[in-house]
Amino acid sequence: MFDNINSGAFIRRGGPHTIIKFKRLCGFGVKEILALSRPTTNVTRNVIANFMKTAKSTIILTLIIFIVMTLLTMKHEAISDGIDTYGFPYIFYEHFEGKCDNCYDDFGFKPRFLFTDFSLALLLSYCVIWIKNKFSKSEMLTQDNNYVKVLFRFHSNVLDEETVETMWATIVDKEKGFYKLDSIPFYAPYVASDDIVFAEFDDQEQMLTYRKTVGYSGNSTVQIVLIDKSKDINQIRDLFKELGCVSEKVNEGYFAMEIPSTVDYKNIKKKLVELETQETIGYAEPCLADGHKL
Repeated sequence: MFDNINSGAFIRRGGPHTIIKFKRLCGFGVKEILALSRPTTNVTRNVIANFMKTAKSTIILTLIIFIVMTLLTMKHEAISDGIDTYGFPYIFYEHFEGKCDNCYDDFGFKPRFLFTDFSLALLLSYCVIWIKNKFSKSEMLTQDNNYVKVLFRFHSNVLDEETVETMWATIVDKEKGFYKLDSIPFYAPYVASDDIVFAEFDDQEQMLTYRKTVGYSGNSTVQIVLIDKSKDINQIRDLFKELGCVSEKVNEGYFAMEIPSTVDYKNIKKKLVELETQETIGYAEPCLADGHKL
């Protein structure tokens, strides 16, 4: 059904009023506003964070396995002419008190066996974590029945750094990896709500990750920053709601707005220009469909 989905009529790119416009507004604190809630991360930091998380879980589980198995298998019999033993499967400490005709001299602490026991516990805990991650992977691919989260990684021209954003999507064709976006992008360029994207599980990100857009909805995305702090951002949103546009607020200074494919962009553009001229808002068109280009 979706073999030729890429041949849709809506070829989209940033509009003439692009995100670069935001750079000129940084004197008004726009960059700081965006930074308040942006879900950004550096690739290297992300790899290190994932590694440290796995390593921490593995070490904690290793200690638990080692201590529990040692306590469960230890013998405390030296007080009754027996032998105290600690270690599983290899005994790394033996202690003897009293007489014993058949006892050998190799009592005491044995570091090589302690190392072997700990290594086996480490190997077991690694296997447990690996199996857990495999099950988590399958669970993450499908959340809330037909809904999944898709991660987008891109370079932000405003923040001038590697940035990530996650969006909700519905499953279109799970086998082919096709998902329909159900969120308004806050930061990601060149995508809009209802677009169909190809995403696959990324071992580094540990979740579904965007690869490319395979079907365009015809919707557009406009990002708006409130410049005049005396104005109520929700009243600004209501102005555009009356024109047929829904939006999602990030914070009191920034929101992203969806322009449906069925809505005439002329009136919306007029209002955007008017509010920008009044220095009430700043806006960018990071994702403008052909049907909305003026």
